[in-house]
Amino acid sequence: MANVTSSSNAHHTFNDTDRRLMSLALAQGRLALPACLPNPPVGCVIAHNGTIVAGGYTQAPGGHHAEAMALSQLEPERKLDELTVYVTLEPCSFAGRPPPAHAPWRRQV
Repeated sequence: MANVTSSSNAHHTFNDTDRRLMSLALAQGRLALPACLPNPPVGCVIAHNGTIVAGGYTQAPGGHHAEAMALSQLEPERKLDELTVYVTLEPCSFAGRPPPAHAPWRRQV
């Protein structure tokens, strides 16, 4: 079984919902091709209790990363610490352009 991390750094194992949502994040990543090249085709799905509330994928160079695209779709009153993010590559920590997507997720898979 694979492990995932949460904001508390506790480890969890994948369940069927995690596998389904990660599969959908992979599908989001495929939507990035070929426009995202030479950047990797990353997909992101944000869920609340197993229901998708936002999604995104890497844009053309200079555009949003997958996580930033998904974050931009959330309603302003949405509490991030109640959401789980599924990203096909470790969330970006790049400090240049575009801005990094750091958020206090309940879980990160």
